[in-house]
Amino acid sequence: MDEGRGRPNLLSIMTPSLHTDVRDPVERLRAIRDDTLGAKATTSALGKTTLTRIPMNLPAPVARNLYPLLVTLGVQSETLLFNTLISNVAIDHGPLYFSGAKLVKVMGTAPPFDQWGAFHTVVSYGGEVSVTFTACRDMLPDPGFYAECIEASFDDLRRATLGKPATRKKSPL
Repeated sequence: MDEGRGRPNLLSIMTPSLHTDVRDPVERLRAIRDDTLGAKATTSALGKTTLTRIPMNLPAPVARNLYPLLVTLGVQSETLLFNTLISNVAIDHGPLYFSGAKLVKVMGTAPPFDQWGAFHTVVSYGGEVSVTFTACRDMLPDPGFYAECIEASFDDLRRATLGKPATRKKSPL
């Protein structure tokens, strides 16, 4: 909830670095945290709704064509603002039910978009975190290897911070 207004969280856009160039998992996490805190401070200074109001105030033909235009300009200039997107949803109330059936697991998915490379969806519910991604095959030709890299990165961070080996449940795929 947006504590100040008593309504659900709103979309916000931040562009912190993922610091994939930092080898040490704890230092990488610290660098990501620092960038994210800085991005959150900027979002707070601008106001959470500033970025979401801009498209709403543009004429429909302009708003509809703005994203493809920005992507085209970015591709032509060989300067994309980002090549991956991460969306996170924390479901911290619960448990949830539908027609009497308890929701036991939540996994997200997202549509692929041109030039975005990978779209990660992170959902936490019931004490578990689910990380999924959709990817452009041209930009990420081996998504299986990428998934293994994400798991290895989490394992490295777990060992570096907790000193414990991974006890991850393999999902039946």
